[in-house]
Amino acid sequence: MKKVGVQWDGAYQLLLHDEIMEDHLPETWLLNAESFHWMWGRYPELVLKPTGRIEGGREIRLRRLDCQWAEWRMDMKSVRIPTEELFPRLQRLMHKSRAPYLLQQAIPRAEVRGQPFEVRVLTHRIEPKQVEWQVLGMIVVMAEEATERKKLKEDRFSLQTALEESNIRSPDVQRLTDTMTRLAIRAAERLSPSFPRQRMLGFDFAVDFQGWVWLLEAFPKPSLALFLEQLRKKDMTQYREAAKKVRKHG
Repeated sequence: MKKVGVQWDGAYQLLLHDEIMEDHLPETWLLNAESFHWMWGRYPELVLKPTGRIEGGREIRLRRLDCQWAEWRMDMKSVRIPTEELFPRLQRLMHKSRAPYLLQQAIPRAEVRGQPFEVRVLTHRIEPKQVEWQVLGMIVVMAEEATERKKLKEDRFSLQTALEESNIRSPDVQRLTDTMTRLAIRAAERLSPSFPRQRMLGFDFAVDFQGWVWLLEAFPKPSLALFLEQLRKKDMTQYREAAKKVRKHG
């Protein structure tokens, strides 16, 4: 089996061979019969993501109900289907979409007020090809239990509030924030040679119930609109630069 992407081809391989990042990556494979049966026997829930998609594309979640039945969730709809029909159904979907899918271990995301949340981190470097990266912003994005990742929305929770009020066992807000900052910068440093002209890279993190941080996705062209409020308060030069990009690219 061939391991691929966190979000784009090759990124997962680069990060997987980093001694710091490897323990923070959910297991990910290119979907085929071998990888499906391996992962289905290993994890109670899986996420499928089409490759080459833009941020927020369609996802499928599969959850084992028992030895004969599974739950299939897509586009906010959930159906119960026999386990033996899962892979044939996926084959038909891939044939119809004409795009390979990534198969990823589903991370049980921590919840705040009954809703799972993730943390989106924006990293930046002053000039292309510059080595040093910094974190410009970190925001909480929420999702109702039945929705897919494309339905994630910005929420009014601050990161500190979300972590403090979450169901994470003994949350240490400073440690979790520092860990996400460190991992985002480390990932940007490792991935930047593959994107020498990029000045910004975005990352989605999840924290599980035990307080472990996971890198779920990485974006070579992150959406900046959600970060404008933080950038406005932080640095006017950075804000003007980001606002200009948002006006140009949407």
